[in-house]
Amino acid sequence: KTAQEIIVEQLKSNKTLYYYPEFAENARYFKEKEVVNALFARLEVADNAHIYYPIIETLLYYKDDKINDRLIETIKNNKKIDDWGLKKTKKILNEYNLTID
Repeated sequence: KTAQEIIVEQLKSNKTLYYYPEFAENARYFKEKEVVNALFARLEVADNAHIYYPIIETLLYYKDDKINDRLIETIKNNKKIDDWGLKKTKKILNEYNLTID
């Protein structure tokens, strides 16, 4: 398997909680559709800030307007992004001149 295939496989897995931030960070090196879609698929259902925050960081890292638009909508639609994770999310979005308010 290629590194990209392993990363996509792990991004889709529910078993990689402990290592998930590392896989999300390494996804930065692969801006392919499959990787981006795997990140969004997990972000849509993530309920743990230790999972969704690294995804948000990685998607912002791409510095892509279409991805950013999709990111804002996904964050707004995932009501499980809350508490300290939401506060941290708003802070990093602000650094990229983005907002969910």
